[in-house]
Amino acid sequence: MNPVLDIVWSVPFLVGMVVGILGQRGYCWLKARWEDRHHPLPGGARHRIGGISRTWLGGLLVLFVVAYILAQGEQTHRDTVALSEQTAQCQADLIASIKRGREIGNQNDKLSIEQRELLAKIADALGEWVQRLIVLPPELADLPRTDPRVEQYGLDVSRVFFDRTAKYRERSAEIIAEQNRLADERAKNELPDPRCGQ
Repeated sequence: MNPVLDIVWSVPFLVGMVVGILGQRGYCWLKARWEDRHHPLPGGARHRIGGISRTWLGGLLVLFVVAYILAQGEQTHRDTVALSEQTAQCQADLIASIKRGREIGNQNDKLSIEQRELLAKIADALGEWVQRLIVLPPELADLPRTDPRVEQYGLDVSRVFFDRTAKYRERSAEIIAEQNRLADERAKNELPDPRCGQ
């Protein structure tokens, strides 16, 4: 509320106005009694106490109506400003949440692409490993599968496969852990009510 309306609608102002009206009426009554004693009217008539002017009553009524309208206008203004601030904050929270969700989605997409590339590399290495185990080199092709040289060849080829894919598998496990963390973060950052609780 603006300062003028704060004064008009305050209890001290209203008490002061009532005291002022009563004081004015008391003053008029005392003045009339004094006039009766010091300047009596012919025939013993008493001096009359004038009523409150209709102009003053109308002015007071207009003052109260205008003050009431201004107070209602001021209250509407404050409510509108508060609603505007609340809506702006709600929209800012919603936009921030959407941006964070988009960032999480983008991070997850990048991790998924990287993981698919790793799985493709592992699949290529796996295909090469299986082919080497099935198609033996010419010097071992005629030997039985139980021959120690064939078995050693199988162990060497397997060791190469596992050494080659170890970094891919390790990174793939890291990606899965990171995607799980992002899923938890997404669950903790739910979108706020787009209607802002209205």
